[in-house]
Amino acid sequence: LVGMRGTQPGKIALADDWVLLAIITGDDAVYCYRIDREHDTWTCTAVLRTRLVRSVTCLAFRPCMTQSWMLAAGCERGLALWTADAQSAGAAGPAPRSAETAQASVAHAPLYVCFQLLEAWGHHHVSSVAWSADGHMLASSTCSDSAVLVWQVGAGSYQAHYRIRGGVEHLCWSPSLEDAGVLLSIAHRGSVVRIWSTNPDGEWVSTAWDRPRLDPDLLAWHVKVQVGRDSHRRHYLIGADFTKSLLWCW
Repeated sequence: LVGMRGTQPGKIALADDWVLLAIITGDDAVYCYRIDREHDTWTCTAVLRTRLVRSVTCLAFRPCMTQSWMLAAGCERGLALWTADAQSAGAAGPAPRSAETAQASVAHAPLYVCFQLLEAWGHHHVSSVAWSADGHMLASSTCSDSAVLVWQVGAGSYQAHYRIRGGVEHLCWSPSLEDAGVLLSIAHRGSVVRIWSTNPDGEWVSTAWDRPRLDPDLLAWHVKVQVGRDSHRRHYLIGADFTKSLLWCW
């Protein structure tokens, strides 16, 4: 990839349609690329940078978006959100609904980009962000705070869930749209795996598995749907605890 001008690349995020790519750099900028499938090349379309965003650690594109894109980034102060719309380039779009706003620098393409900073008391140095499969919910966590926050992005509000001690290192949602409200969280150092879901009354409930030293970087979640007279969904969670592979089914 070109356009990064000698800075060291860090973590990346890939959109669900495999068209967009975002890369964190060492100077807390986020470089966004779009693929040209005809020529099989990636072009830098935007460089996202603002003085309010420092120590960027993780990225996630919002799924199920067509004409625009939204990128969430965990940073020192909380959650940074960038929304880009090529069709609104040059237009005066709606103001973000956050108390803190800033203008991101955009390069190489006529994109209109709106920036929003989401903050919560004690929720700093965000280490993991994850969108639900339908794109309606955004979860964030830190290694120093025991809360998992589930955000309603449009309103800038959140629900806090406390069930893990010592911070949360990794989050991921069910990949199935039928189970889009099922969230998995892994405690710091992989000591506890907890599955969150909503009951028929809309309340969040959870179950925990004690699994010392689970490696969050070696984790995959697959959902198999069987249709017919005995239709059902079966979840497969594959991971490792630094010594052996593990498989959970439910």
